[in-house]
Amino acid sequence: MNVLNVAFVLLISLAGVVFGVQGLKKKSPVMMYISVIFIFVPILLFMDWLTFLPFIAPAALASGYLVKNKDKTNNRTL
Repeated sequence: MNVLNVAFVLLISLAGVVFGVQGLKKKSPVMMYISVIFIFVPILLFMDWLTFLPFIAPAALASGYLVKNKDKTNNRTL
């Protein structure tokens, strides 16, 4: 891979990390979904592990669900 491809992979992965931090702060499942996709797709493409690409969407949905569930349990009042 040339330098531009590596820079693109790093830029997209860094954007995924930023979205992940913002998603955790705002408890947003959509931002967590996007962040998991932005982090893992470029890494898997860079490593030529294309057979694992279909597993990213369920992992992203699970992370969004966990963030949404965590928000519900922390806001309960007794």
